Amino acid sequence: MKKIILLFLIFAVISGCNIQKYAVREMAGMMDHGMDAIMRENDMHIAEVSLLSNIKLIETFIGVDPENKKLLLFASMGYGSYALGYLEDSLSERASNIYWRGKEYGMRILREKDGFKEAEKGDLESFEKVLKAFSKEDVPYIFWTAYN
Repeated sequence: MKKIILLFLIFAVISGCNIQKYAVREMAGMMDHGMDAIMRENDMHIAEVSLLSNIKLIETFIGVDPENKKLLLFASMGYGSYALGYLEDSLSERASNIYWRGKEYGMRILREKDGFKEAEKGDLESFEKVLKAFSKEDVPYIFWTAYN
């Protein structure tokens, strides 16, 4: 029994930060359901409050796991949805700032694709060529980034 406890402690010390990342990745998987629930909410006040608190929670998780595509996508979706649903009509300048935040989360995902960083600074032909290299699985990342 002492050996098992010792091995566990050694593993915990060695992996340190990895335990946090593991926990965040598990939570990110569960957040799929939370985002769906917010998007289905028919009481706009509950949806707004929930969306804002979830965005901040997602950003906390991103601080632990900054390359997590699922979390980056959720942040992009959250900011875009909040800007359109609650700011666009009455607070357009604030909406622009919120859209920018959502776009930047999406861009963090897209910039991982080979050649994207260079293509976004280049001409339209280079940009279109890189976009063609994306797969069907990348469509949500492209959509929400463009949406923002």
